[in-house]
Formats: sequence, C-alpha cells, structure tokens
Amino acid sequence: MRMAATDKLKWQRLLNELRYVNEELQLTRTIIKDVAPDFEDHYRDFCIRNDIDRDQLNREHSERIQQVYDVPPIEEDDSILSEISASIDMPAMVPSPEASEVTPEQRSTEEPAVMTQDEKEMYEIFNKLFRKIALTLHPDKLPAALSTEEKERRIDDFNAAKQALSDRDYLPLLDIAAKYDIKTPRNYRQQARWMKKQIEVLKKDIGARQATYNYLFADAETEEEKDNIIRDFMRQLFRIKI
Repeated sequence: MRMAATDKLKWQRLLNELRYVNEELQLTRTIIKDVAPDFEDHYRDFCIRNDIDRDQLNREHSERIQQVYDVPPIEEDDSILSEISASIDMPAMVPSPEASEVTPEQRSTEEPAVMTQDEKEMYEIFNKLFRKIALTLHPDKLPAALSTEEKERRIDDFNAAKQALSDRDYLPLLDIAAKYDIKTPRNYRQQARWMKKQIEVLKKDIGARQATYNYLFADAETEEEKDNIIRDFMRQLFRIKI
C-alpha cells in the first residue's frame, strides 16, 4: 500500500514536470513565430545599411537555399527566403524543427512505428480512458440543457482528446479527464516511464528551437547584438563575412 502511494507521488511529480516542459515548448514556439516579422525587418534594414542587394544574394545562392530548406527553385521575385530565413538552426545547417515537423497528411502515408509491448499496453489503457471521455464529451452525448458556448467547449475538448490518442500524447487525455472529474488510469509506473521519455523528447525539441536565429534574435537586447545575429545568419547561409 505504501509503495502504491509512493508510485503515485512520483507520478504526480513527473506529471507536473511534463506539464511545465510542454508549456515551455509552446512558449518557445510562440516566441519564434511572433519575432519572425521583427527579424525580417531588421534583416532588410541591415542589408540596406550595408549596401547589400539581398535579392541578388538570393539568386546567386538559390541552390544553397534549396539545399538547406528543401524548397522549390526560387524565382527572382520569390519571397520564400523572407518567410523561412530566420528559422535556420544556429549550430548546424538544417531546417528548424518548425519547418521539419511532419504534417498529418505526411504522417498518414508513412509506415506506422512498431510499438513495444509496454507502449501497446499504455495505448490500450488510454484508449479506455478516451472512451470514458467520449461518454461525457461526444457531441451525441451532450445534455440538451447545456449552453451553446459550453457545448462548443466540450466538443473542442473531445476533438483534442481524440487527436491526443491518435498522436499517443497522453498528457491532454489526463488533463481533460481531470477537468471533467473522470477517473484516470492507475498504472502509475507505466505512465512514469512514458513521461520520462516524453520529457526528454520535449527538452531536446526546446533546445533545438532555442538555437534558431529567431529565438536568439528575440533574446537580443541591443542593436549590436541583433546585427551580429544577422551577420552569423548570412555567414552560415551565404558563406559570406560582413
């Protein structure tokens, strides 16, 4: 009995850490996205101040840009570089994680990864939890007396739970179940193993994103620091020193 209580406490600690790391990833994504226009404006201004013809650079290094970003050939008036330029990963010449994420369409055409026995058991347990959630949140199960706004919230939560199960991302399922007082699985040790792996995956993702020029630019406090980030970016992409 004491061991079960200890397992639950360890599970709760890992659950809190997983929530924190997941929030940190979402915040990092938002920072990278929101700072992109500022990076682009500063990049344009830097080129003007240093008498650099950026369009000519794009044309002269079009093959390099295609190689780095895996994009179609760049036309003379193409704006694709301005859309993706700041997402280059600082340490290595590879697209940022944002650019390399697998879309749902791509995921559906790939061979499914073979799950271990532990992973299969986890999936089945959370599939049962999803069915409990569906009894409360499925559109056909919602009480007629609920307001339109509440129905929409519950349908959104149902769709989020459905997507989470499909992605084998069990944190949203746990959070949604807690939100509606739905009893969650007690396989604390199994969940703890999954959480530890997931935390490491998310931390690596965060580290990669925080190494992008966008994120570094967001952290820069002075104009000189921002200019140096642009110099590093251009040196890495175009192999020129300014």
